[in-house]
Amino acid sequence: MASRGDRRRRLAVGDGRQPPGPYPLGAADRRLLAPAAEEKADWEATVEIVNRQIAGLDAAQVETLRADRQGWADLQRLSRPAHAELAALNAAPSPHELARRADRVDLIVGQCNHGTAPYGTSFDDVRQRVTRATRTEVHVLPGQGHMAHLQAPTELGHLLNGLATAR
Repeated sequence: MASRGDRRRRLAVGDGRQPPGPYPLGAADRRLLAPAAEEKADWEATVEIVNRQIAGLDAAQVETLRADRQGWADLQRLSRPAHAELAALNAAPSPHELARRADRVDLIVGQCNHGTAPYGTSFDDVRQRVTRATRTEVHVLPGQGHMAHLQAPTELGHLLNGLATAR
């Protein structure tokens, strides 16, 4: 929630916004998605690539996701802009640079991911980077992991709305 015109800026970062691994994401990750996402419209492959190659989940974790038919269908639908989103993430300033521009940074992590790989450890890395630059608050979503936007969108929305209106 950083605004260019307002001196007092805030930034909210969810644990899924900075995928595990080096920042920025390597070009190899984007090349993996290009044939699946843009040429073949193979959303099954896109979801698998995002979860295995980018998120760092193992085969068993991906199979657990796949076992939830509705959840997997939702992930396929949501994966359609994955290639463009990765390109945008890499084109954006680094978390450290964004934090230097903000007066406050709110970090959001799901309780199930807090402190555990791959998302919790990535979250910790981002937290360490931005804490050096500005005032930072950590918000933990009870009972949630990386998929809070699918599993608890109302709770996540309430938290984001509260952060947007807080001074």
